[in-house]
Amino acid sequence: MPKTLTVALVTIISLVIAWHIGFFLLGGAIAVTATIWSFIVASIVVFCIAILLAFILTGIGVFVLAILALIWTVLATLLFPILFPILVPLFIILLFVAYLRRREQRKQVNATDTVEKL
Repeated sequence: MPKTLTVALVTIISLVIAWHIGFFLLGGAIAVTATIWSFIVASIVVFCIAILLAFILTGIGVFVLAILALIWTVLATLLFPILFPILVPLFIILLFVAYLRRREQRKQVNATDTVEKL
């Protein structure tokens, strides 16, 4: 048992030392990569939540949500152009869902008006 524990401790210590040396040498690259990944994850989360909220919100809320998503898309694309192929399809899906939701609401309003007239 002590031999296994020694091997585990030596492995852990050597990995920690290697991490500190590697981070010193690659610190800038790691920071930029982490920032890009955080924008990717945040963008996907924002758009998924926006698409789900497009089903819940009515009226002007859908348009406000679309405008905020557009601002987020433009800002993220300007900061990190590599996100463009990821964000544009999500934004198109958001606009498509908002359009379908708006069209469905108009049909329901027209049907309600027709029933009330009878």
